[in-house]
Amino acid sequence: MSVHINVFIYLISYSIGAWMAFKIFDFRKKGKKAEQKDDRLLWPLLLVFALGGGSLLAYMLKSWLGT
Repeated sequence: MSVHINVFIYLISYSIGAWMAFKIFDFRKKGKKAEQKDDRLLWPLLLVFALGGGSLLAYMLKSWLGT
């Protein structure tokens, strides 16, 4: 059962991190025309927030839930 909870925590954490990256990207590009070079902003945001933020959130949730 603990494995299922860990997988669920990781999926939720990485999804929240990706959602935050897209929200920041949308906020930065609000009212501007999207260009091809905008991908240079989106990919680092996804890497930092989805991987880094997701891992941090997963670690905090796992320690809080005691799994």
